[in-house]
Amino acid sequence: MSKHSIVALAHGKNAQENVTWVFEMLGGVTRMIEPNSTVVLKPNAGHAAPPEYAVCTSPETVRSVIREVKKANPKRIVIAEAAAVGCDTVECYEACGIAAVAREEGVELIDIKRDKDLINVAVRGYRSNISHVKLPRLLIEAEHIINLPILKAHASMVFSGALKNIKGVVQDQVHVQMHQQNLTMAMMDVW
Repeated sequence: MSKHSIVALAHGKNAQENVTWVFEMLGGVTRMIEPNSTVVLKPNAGHAAPPEYAVCTSPETVRSVIREVKKANPKRIVIAEAAAVGCDTVECYEACGIAAVAREEGVELIDIKRDKDLINVAVRGYRSNISHVKLPRLLIEAEHIINLPILKAHASMVFSGALKNIKGVVQDQVHVQMHQQNLTMAMMDVW
């Protein structure tokens, strides 16, 4: 097994072509996604803003990933998010266009904030005061999680990238707790 991370980049105007090319550079979707598995897509849909504002993950990128993942014949594809504190996840999904894509592509849409099937997970070697975190059973049991952040800055850090997007897998109480300390270390603990 390689000790190096593999990074694939595609640049172009066609989201589907870019997504397909990235999966191909990484070895192909059928080598990455097991047939009959559960695949969770974790976009950034934390605020109620239309796609042209580039606040949330592009719905066309989400659609392209869904279509690519379908080639691997998963049992289930789920889009999951917990919007920012004070924001309604369903409203955010609708405003940014991800809800329409989920309906059109026939995939599930889950609001993590409303999920009651949570598992209390100990954080090994935690660096913040988050020693345990309650995570949705869906995320713990899924065979694959594909993180689909939007690359943007954040008030608490210069660049948020893929790391901060996983903050959207916790309930509001943990969101608030994370902001009451070193946010970077708290995000590492949730990861």
